[in-house]
Amino acid sequence: MWYTVGGDDLNNQDHEAVVHTQTDVETPAAPPEAKRGVFAAVISGFSARFPDDFDARQGRAGALTIAWPALVESFLLQLASMVNTMMVGGLGAWAIASVGYCNQPRLLIMAVFQAFNVGATALIARAKGSGDVEGANTIMHQAILFSLTASVALAALGYIFATPLLVLMGANEAATIEGGTQYFQIIMLTFPANAVSLAITAGLRGIGVTRVAMIYNVTANAVNIALGYVLIQGRFGFPALGVRGAAIGMGAGQVIAALIALVTLMRGADMLKFSFRHFLKADIAVLRRIA
Repeated sequence: MWYTVGGDDLNNQDHEAVVHTQTDVETPAAPPEAKRGVFAAVISGFSARFPDDFDARQGRAGALTIAWPALVESFLLQLASMVNTMMVGGLGAWAIASVGYCNQPRLLIMAVFQAFNVGATALIARAKGSGDVEGANTIMHQAILFSLTASVALAALGYIFATPLLVLMGANEAATIEGGTQYFQIIMLTFPANAVSLAITAGLRGIGVTRVAMIYNVTANAVNIALGYVLIQGRFGFPALGVRGAAIGMGAGQVIAALIALVTLMRGADMLKFSFRHFLKADIAVLRRIA
């Protein structure tokens, strides 16, 4: 409804005043992201706004300090599979195929845990930003608990169904299937250790501690290469185990990496510290937030 109010002479335009009064309450306007759609909202997130006093040079330096060890650590995770494939090359084409067929399902399973751990990293980073020590530790312990529980279940399935899984991947020669089965069963026995180290790495990333993860992954690769070198071909008096030697080397490296990561948390890393009181109790609400 609109009202028009004039002066003494309603025909005099110089003295006429128009007052617009809206009697209906308007619906609040939708945010720009909702108008542009989901895709446009995601794209707009790349143009981050910083405070006026933000030092871009210092920010870049800090980001690189955190990022480069994480980049090296991610590269080393992929390098372990490549190194094993190279070391068994002397055994024949069947050995290369055996390790190659096993790497595909292994990396696929690892991707599931890495995706879950992204949520843990994000929530722990938020907790660190707000100074919530208790919340950060709860999230970290729940991520470790989930990783250990789920990895044990998947490792058991992988061990039992190793041969059908290799056939599903495309293995069709008897030597390849036999060697791949032995290799996959061994790395499945130690996969829970790998999953735990991935969860701890995610927590350390959330608080900006990335060099520790790089160090224990370097150690894991060194153990993998050393044991693979002596066990695959049987050097220095060790038995020649073939592809089983390569799997033992990788598994031993994963176990050592997990132990170093656990010791780091038990001693305390910044605001994170491992405690069995947090670890032994599942919190469904926190797990749902991470997922």
